[in-house]
Amino acid sequence: MSTNLVHSVVLMAISDRDIKQEITVDAYQNTFYEEAKSGVISLLKQTAIVFIFLLLMLLLVTGGKPSGFVVALSFVLGTAFVAWLENKCLTNYKAISSQNLIDLSQWLQYNFASDWLSMEAVFGLGTAIRTRKNNLDQSQYINQLIEKLCLSQDERTYRQIVESLGEVEAGNPKAIAALIKVLQTSQDNQTHQRVAESLGKIGKGNREAIAALTNLLETSHDEQTCWQAALSLGQIDPKNPNAAIVRGKRIQLGRRQAIALIIYLRRQSEQHLVIRLRVRPTGDRTYLPSKLELVVRDKWGEIFPQTQPILAGYRAYSIEQQFRLFSREHFSLQIICGTTSTTHYFVC
Repeated sequence: MSTNLVHSVVLMAISDRDIKQEITVDAYQNTFYEEAKSGVISLLKQTAIVFIFLLLMLLLVTGGKPSGFVVALSFVLGTAFVAWLENKCLTNYKAISSQNLIDLSQWLQYNFASDWLSMEAVFGLGTAIRTRKNNLDQSQYINQLIEKLCLSQDERTYRQIVESLGEVEAGNPKAIAALIKVLQTSQDNQTHQRVAESLGKIGKGNREAIAALTNLLETSHDEQTCWQAALSLGQIDPKNPNAAIVRGKRIQLGRRQAIALIIYLRRQSEQHLVIRLRVRPTGDRTYLPSKLELVVRDKWGEIFPQTQPILAGYRAYSIEQQFRLFSREHFSLQIICGTTSTTHYFVC
């Protein structure tokens, strides 16, 4: 009976080497404090399991009366065993992923692998040219839009005008100034997002536009607004440290089905990155395969704490996951479609 008990505890220690956090939290609400705390709790649980196993062994060997020295030694050995197990698992992960490991920190330096392309290249889009017949027509058009902007008190009308200003010829100072003014006066997050998008279209290299987007990114508490500000910064000032990086690649699922994996990446602090993974159909297909599943795993192969596996389902145009990572943290992304599966390994 004692042998069966020891055997059961050993199995618990091995299979539960990195106990998954009990509570899965949405990536938009999860804090870095919670992430660090959960890591400590996981380590303590592992140590406790190993210590209990060693204590049971000691009780069996010493007849239920182990000395204080033996108990302390058992604790030290148990802690050492947990550290060894953690290191072994990490080494195994690196060995598996070393040939295909994608270092996202290199993306922040604009060093991309040849198969990770811009959105235009992935989807075969051309670069839009925004211009009008002549400067007089464009000047009148912008004046009309600005006049409507001044008279309007409705956020929906604001957003429509903001979108129109984003379609004028790039670099127009009056249009850029009008957009920045909307950003300063409106308190609506959706309007902020539209302004940021329009500035990304026409504000390339403009210092005022860059400063406005940077300020929006630093002051906004809305996740989607921050993303749009960072993405637009990447369009008008690519080397800006606050700019978001976007890259994608085509993935073949069987003979007839191809999808696009898109990765959005932005730095939130010196130690943390925010990742958004999105899968979309390519070619002439409108929807993803209904059985397509997106799974994010940590370095141990467990479901990443901030995520849940997502199934595309019926008539899904895209599916996505978002989460935050510590610098140099590993994760993997598995895309499953029926009997076909592909896994990509990343480090930040």
